[in-house]
Amino acid sequence: MMNLSSLSSARLLNVSALGVCVITGGVLLINGSWVGLAGIAVIAACQIAAFLQIRKSESEIERMTETVSSLAKGDFESRLTNITEKGQFGEFQWVLNEMVDAVDSFIREATAAMEHVSRNQYFRRILEAGMHGNLLNGARIINNAAQNVEDKMNGFVNVATDLDASLTEVVQQINATAKTLESSAGTMQNSVSVTSQGADAAMKSSDSASMSVQTISAAAEEMSSCIAEITQQMSKTSSISKMAVEESAAATQTIAELSQMADKIGEVVGMIEEIAGQTNLLALNATIEAARAGEAGKGFAVVASEVKELAGQTSKATEEIAGLVTSIRGSVDNVVKTFTSIGSVISEVNEAATAVAAAIEEQSAASKEIANSAEHASTGTHGVAGNVRDINQSMAQVGIAANDVMQATGELSGKAVKRVHLLLDKMGAFMTELKKIA
Repeated sequence: MMNLSSLSSARLLNVSALGVCVITGGVLLINGSWVGLAGIAVIAACQIAAFLQIRKSESEIERMTETVSSLAKGDFESRLTNITEKGQFGEFQWVLNEMVDAVDSFIREATAAMEHVSRNQYFRRILEAGMHGNLLNGARIINNAAQNVEDKMNGFVNVATDLDASLTEVVQQINATAKTLESSAGTMQNSVSVTSQGADAAMKSSDSASMSVQTISAAAEEMSSCIAEITQQMSKTSSISKMAVEESAAATQTIAELSQMADKIGEVVGMIEEIAGQTNLLALNATIEAARAGEAGKGFAVVASEVKELAGQTSKATEEIAGLVTSIRGSVDNVVKTFTSIGSVISEVNEAATAVAAAIEEQSAASKEIANSAEHASTGTHGVAGNVRDINQSMAQVGIAANDVMQATGELSGKAVKRVHLLLDKMGAFMTELKKIA
């Protein structure tokens, strides 16, 4: 069974009715019924008119179908033209054209707005005038979306600009810090070099002083032997008290230890100077007593003269050591600037002597004192040499550290800063591209 539309069914019924009228008219014509034939003729004329109207309606529907098919294929240029129908049929055709006009206008406006957005131009908006319903709502949604995209792009550009400025500032700070660190490391190396030179000179002077003190000790022993031979029959002399030296220092850091070593060197030098003065005085007294002794004291006088000369050499050496110690202190102060004086060594020498029976016995005691003092001075000079060597080793370690700082600074200035500059260049290229699309 065929599926027919309403118009097709009406046309089929109209043709059927017209056929019935023709058959009926033939019968009436044969029978000679003219009145009935006239009625059939009127009915047939109406059927023919209805057939023509149905055919015209089908033609209009075919035109509307073609137009709607073109619209379905995306051709919004299609329109219904030459509209002659009246009533609901004609009104439907006009409304269809108006609907196509509205949809076509929306598509054109939306296309234009999106084309501008694709070119990063956000000022183009869909014109909302004349739009209604869902088309108006869609236009407003697209316009709001374009505005939001513009706002977000502008905000992103601002953030990227701030980031670019911050990276530039960070690079400048890194460069300034690297230059400052490199300059400080260079200054430290220079100070370490000066201090090491002073320590080497002090070590040489302390070695020379040690040799002089050893010579004094040997001369004092020789003097004591001579006095012992002269005073074999003399009474024993009373003992003298030994010099007491107390040193107090707390070494918590390497720098403090260096300062304490320099202080100890100064103390030992002071002690050597004091011993040299006493030795010189005792040598003078020995010379006087040897003169009193006459022929028996000639050998003693020669020894006393040698002791006096060695005491002078010792005094000169201690002065050189004192100068070098002062230089070491100054150099250490330039390196760390944190040396503090922890005080001076408190020494008390209590000498007690008993009366002796004769001047020879007094000189014998003096010679023993010279020997003991020379022994202490020898020990002190060895301590000075050890302290100076410790200072030299510490300065070598500081020099290595300063060299490491210089190398680290070079790496910072070379690799790290270069990488940051590379990042900054990439950021600049990114900003350029971003500004193109913003």
